[in-house]
Amino acid sequence: MQNIKLNSPIVFGSDTIEELNMREPTLGDLDGINLEEMGKTENLVVLLARISGVSVSALKKMSLRDLIPISKAIAVFFPSESLDPELQDQT
Repeated sequence: MQNIKLNSPIVFGSDTIEELNMREPTLGDLDGINLEEMGKTENLVVLLARISGVSVSALKKMSLRDLIPISKAIAVFFPSESLDPELQDQT
């Protein structure tokens, strides 16, 4: 599990989220997500919601400043080869 302290807490309704606790994604967490488009914010937010338990609506209120460290934390779960389209064609 990876914990990321947010630079700017997310205020959503009566909740304040100061840290995201992310577990390692499972194959099921990737359902409906195109790995080739993982750089799109929409895909990142959906995956982050699935592995952190925070709603998509709340995550959309997250500061842009927090996006880079969170993206890096998620990236460790994906070997660079798995995102290489040329390697995907070899299966």
